[in-house]
Amino acid sequence: MATLQENIPGSAAAAVLQPSEPIPSNAVAVQGPNFDERQTLQSFLQSYERIGFQANSLGRAINIVNRMVRFSTIN
Repeated sequence: MATLQENIPGSAAAAVLQPSEPIPSNAVAVQGPNFDERQTLQSFLQSYERIGFQANSLGRAINIVNRMVRFSTIN
Protein backbone atom coordinates (compact mmCIF):
# COMPACT_ATOMS: atom_id res chain seq x y z
CA MET A 1 0.00 0.00 0.00
CA ALA A 2 1.37 3.42 -0.98
CA THR A 3 1.82 6.05 1.69
CA LEU A 4 0.06 9.41 1.42
CA GLN A 5 3.35 11.10 0.63
CA GLU A 6 3.91 8.78 -2.36
CA ASN A 7 0.52 9.81 -3.81
CA ILE A 8 1.32 13.55 -3.81
CA PRO A 9 2.82 14.83 -7.09
CA GLY A 10 6.25 16.36 -6.52
CA SER A 11 5.31 19.74 -8.01
CA ALA A 12 2.26 20.00 -5.72
CA ALA A 13 4.31 19.05 -2.69
CA ALA A 14 6.94 21.67 -3.58
CA ALA A 15 4.29 24.38 -3.98
CA VAL A 16 2.16 23.57 -0.93
CA LEU A 17 4.18 21.65 1.62
CA GLN A 18 6.55 24.38 2.72
CA PRO A 19 8.41 24.39 6.04
CA SER A 20 6.74 26.40 8.80
CA GLU A 21 8.13 29.73 9.87
CA PRO A 22 8.35 30.86 13.48
CA ILE A 23 5.38 32.86 14.75
CA PRO A 24 6.32 36.57 14.98
CA SER A 25 6.57 37.96 18.50
CA ASN A 26 3.96 40.63 17.65
CA ALA A 27 1.38 38.10 16.40
CA VAL A 28 -2.10 38.33 17.91
CA ALA A 29 -3.53 35.03 19.17
CA VAL A 30 -6.83 34.11 17.50
CA GLN A 31 -9.53 33.75 20.12
CA GLY A 32 -13.22 34.55 19.80
CA PRO A 33 -15.37 36.23 22.43
CA ASN A 34 -16.34 34.16 25.46
CA PHE A 35 -20.13 33.98 25.28
CA ASP A 36 -20.21 32.24 28.66
CA GLU A 37 -19.48 35.68 30.13
CA ARG A 38 -21.70 38.73 29.87
CA GLN A 39 -20.74 40.82 26.83
CA THR A 40 -21.05 44.56 26.42
CA LEU A 41 -20.87 46.16 23.02
CA GLN A 42 -17.43 47.50 23.92
CA SER A 43 -16.08 44.11 25.03
CA PHE A 44 -17.55 42.43 21.95
CA LEU A 45 -15.95 44.97 19.60
CA GLN A 46 -12.63 44.60 21.44
CA SER A 47 -12.78 40.85 20.80
CA TYR A 48 -12.68 41.57 17.05
CA GLU A 49 -8.93 42.13 17.39
CA ARG A 50 -8.51 38.41 18.10
CA ILE A 51 -11.23 36.67 16.04
CA GLY A 52 -9.25 36.31 12.81
CA PHE A 53 -7.45 38.18 10.04
CA GLN A 54 -10.32 40.29 8.67
CA ALA A 55 -11.83 40.87 12.10
CA ASN A 56 -8.37 41.81 13.36
CA SER A 57 -8.18 44.52 10.71
CA LEU A 58 -11.64 45.76 11.67
CA GLY A 59 -10.64 45.76 15.36
CA ARG A 60 -7.56 47.83 14.58
CA ALA A 61 -9.66 50.24 12.52
CA ILE A 62 -12.11 50.62 15.42
CA ASN A 63 -9.20 51.46 17.75
CA ILE A 64 -7.85 54.04 15.29
CA VAL A 65 -11.25 55.70 14.95
CA ASN A 66 -11.67 55.74 18.74
CA ARG A 67 -8.28 57.43 19.13
CA MET A 68 -9.21 59.95 16.44
CA VAL A 69 -12.46 60.75 18.25
CA ARG A 70 -10.67 61.15 21.59
CA PHE A 71 -8.02 63.36 20.00
CA SER A 72 -10.61 65.55 18.28
CA THR A 73 -12.46 66.14 21.57
CA ILE A 74 -9.20 67.21 23.26
CA ASN A 75 -8.27 69.77 20.59
